[in-house]
Formats: sequence, C-alpha cells, structure tokens
Amino acid sequence: MAAAVAVERGDIGQYRGVRLELVTVDATGAQVDLSCACMFTHEVDHQPMTGGLANLDAALGGQLAQARRDGAFRAQPLETLLITPPAGAAQAPSLLVIGMGHPEDWSPATSAAAVACALRVGHLRGARSIAIAPSILDTGIHSDEDVNGPMLHGFKTQLDALQQLHSLGLAPAPAIEHWVFDTGAAHFPHKLQQYQQAFAAMMR
Repeated sequence: MAAAVAVERGDIGQYRGVRLELVTVDATGAQVDLSCACMFTHEVDHQPMTGGLANLDAALGGQLAQARRDGAFRAQPLETLLITPPAGAAQAPSLLVIGMGHPEDWSPATSAAAVACALRVGHLRGARSIAIAPSILDTGIHSDEDVNGPMLHGFKTQLDALQQLHSLGLAPAPAIEHWVFDTGAAHFPHKLQQYQQAFAAMMR
C-alpha cells in the first residue's frame, strides 16, 4: 500500500477578510464547502482527460464525461453544473463544474472568468470556503502566459462587486472566508512564489 502523499499549502495573501491559499489538492480532495473544477468542451487533440479532472470523473463513476458526450453538460463558456457527490467521492459536500468552452480558444481571461463564476455561485450558496482547480494542464493546455495574476484579479474584482452590492442593500454580505487555488505538487514553491508576487502586484 502506497504511503499517502503529504499535502503542501501556502498562504498567498488576505483580501477583505478572505485568506487566499495555494494547496496541492484536486477537486475531489479539497476540504471546503464548495469545490470547483473547470472543464472544456474537449481535451486538446481529443486526448483523454488526465490529472485532477480525470480523478473527479472517476470519483463520479465516469458520469461527468458521459454527460459531456451526451450533451447534458456541454462545458460551454461559464455553463455550470452543481453536483452533490455520492458518499466518499469527494471531501467537499458540493461540487461545481464550470464550462470553459473550446481549449483552442483559452486565454488567461477565460480562467479569470471561471474564478469569478465560482465566487458568484459560492456566494449564492453562502459558502465560507471555496476551492477551484483551473484544470488547464489536465486538458492538455501548455502556455507560458501568466494566469495567476488574471485569476487573482478575477477574484478581487468579483469580491469587490459582491461587497458593493451588499452596501447597496441588494445582496447579503459575502460569507467567504477562505479561498483555495488547487495545484499539482510539481514545482510547488515556485508556483506559490508566483502567486504571492502576483498578489502583491495587484494590491499595489
């Protein structure tokens, strides 16, 4: 029996009372109120899904991929699928799958929009903790573009909007206290440093 792999985690920063963290988990392993994964209409070159997205599909008995094949969930841009996972399938009581459209059309702005979507849905559900797995590498996308900065900006802009809506008396105050970006274990210290630098730049 293989030994359990230790989870690495590191603080990115705090904004409006929300602690942002980078953690080496996927959508099934995140211990939060709402765990979010991103899914494209297909994988690059129509290869099989891998990594955390494949783990999520396996935990759901292959039904996520089946739903996409059947057209019940097509993973079009910002299409959402809210799932109550079966017992033992995930650490979180609720899973949200966010559509990302065609992987050939992906840009960092696509992932930023997904982050904002995750925060909006979490707000509607009164979630205190939310995690998101960008699923970029799982889909086969390899890019040198900065995605950490845009995702952080998507979070900040959406949280600012939710707070403004609350101040106008149009919505309850956001309950969110803890936000997690899921990541793979490879090069974790470097990824954490990139997030921290992007956060510091955003706050200047």
